Amino acid sequence: MKVARLGLMVVFAVGFCFCIWTNVDIQMRYPNSLPHFPQPESGRIYRFDVNHDARRYLNKQELAHVRFAQFGLYPLALVCLVGLGATKLAWR
Repeated sequence: MKVARLGLMVVFAVGFCFCIWTNVDIQMRYPNSLPHFPQPESGRIYRFDVNHDARRYLNKQELAHVRFAQFGLYPLALVCLVGLGATKLAWR
């Protein structure tokens, strides 16, 4: 039983770290790799605000990735954090 709880805690911890790391990676990588101005020829017309109001422009696929990371992974990170806490409390 303790092995199962430990395994579940590891899954929750790894899930939490993955969710947070993905969002931090977007905030760190996108400002350096995306254009400052719209580029209609490449489809980068969707504005995205990154670190401290720096505006970058994304294409539709990149925008979908960012939206999934922002609105899908943060709630998942919260679920992992609550699950980690609940598993820890059940350990006692």
